[in-house]
Amino acid sequence: MRIERLTAALGAEILDMSLRDLDASGAAQLRRILLDHKMVGVRGQHLSADEQIGLARALGQPWVHPMDRLMGITEAAPSELRVRSDHQLQTDTWHLDVTYSPRPPAFGILCGIDIPAVGGDTMWANLTLAAERLDPDLRARMLGRSTTHDVPPILVELKAPQFPDRDTTVWEQELKDVRQPLLREHPETGEVGIFGVGDAPVEGLDEAASTQLMHEVTQHATDLNFTCRWRWANGDVVIWDERCTAHYAVRDPWDGERVLRRLLVEGDEPIAAST
Repeated sequence: MRIERLTAALGAEILDMSLRDLDASGAAQLRRILLDHKMVGVRGQHLSADEQIGLARALGQPWVHPMDRLMGITEAAPSELRVRSDHQLQTDTWHLDVTYSPRPPAFGILCGIDIPAVGGDTMWANLTLAAERLDPDLRARMLGRSTTHDVPPILVELKAPQFPDRDTTVWEQELKDVRQPLLREHPETGEVGIFGVGDAPVEGLDEAASTQLMHEVTQHATDLNFTCRWRWANGDVVIWDERCTAHYAVRDPWDGERVLRRLLVEGDEPIAAST
């Protein structure tokens, strides 16, 4: 197995490794590489949905989306993995996944299913490195602050047809006003990272002050000097640490569809940084 770094900021490509049926040693090695590089890609894997679930199990517990869980689904299954095109989902903005869950995911896994010849790259930002390089004044304004998160209305609209006979208003009732620390301590490495980009409201600030603070945080956290970029091909697998990265699906005008299969790995309740 060989490792080639994508940038000095984060990211690596693993060469000469199969992600199928990892034993305990292989899973531990993969986890160590993930913790070191925050995001890794492996080409030519062509994993089935079952194999992708097996890979998630090598890293932890396969994620069951909180919206699905509220509908009574308790286990990830191949039929429930959603194959998606980012021309339909508006993910061309810097974001973290499922921050409206009290226990956001630990890792994300994407498999390339139908990739255009050119276009549709994904970018990642190292939020640990961004935290290390915070201006002291901005860090002080962030420390001890939390953002609040609700399930996005667009996601409610997209998922409701999957449950035509269920009361889906429970999603908006249960997945609202979830607090997440703006500076988070990583549960495995102890590193402090920014845990919030975008426009989530900052608790305890008025709208103008919240908007200004989140604009400054997002501008800093997604500085191109903290990023890497992955050019997809069919069969690629990319895994990233959801606890210390943000990502961005580049929606350039590619021909055809860009289809990926996503599965997340269960995480834990974020711990606010103390310094």
